[in-house]
Amino acid sequence: MKTKCCGGPLMMTRADIAFEMAKKVLKAAKHAGADCIALACPLCGMMLDAKQPDIEKALNIEIGMPVIYITQLLEEELQALQQLLTSRILVIKYI
Repeated sequence: MKTKCCGGPLMMTRADIAFEMAKKVLKAAKHAGADCIALACPLCGMMLDAKQPDIEKALNIEIGMPVIYITQLLEEELQALQQLLTSRILVIKYI
């Protein structure tokens, strides 16, 4: 998905615009069939994760999109890879 601003920089001065911008990002991810949104920006974390319930309430919508940092996604993938490699090494040892 093309990177778009979540509206975080506008949260203190124009929450209405910030909520609309965040809604567009969240809905685009949901429409694309994403399981979650992975991000690196702390402002995006605030808007897309912490403020998601407020956005849903203010705009009368339901999104329910999980949001994680890219480092969390990387950790999960590395753990899965480690398990796969460990299980294959054990199988090879005992054959």
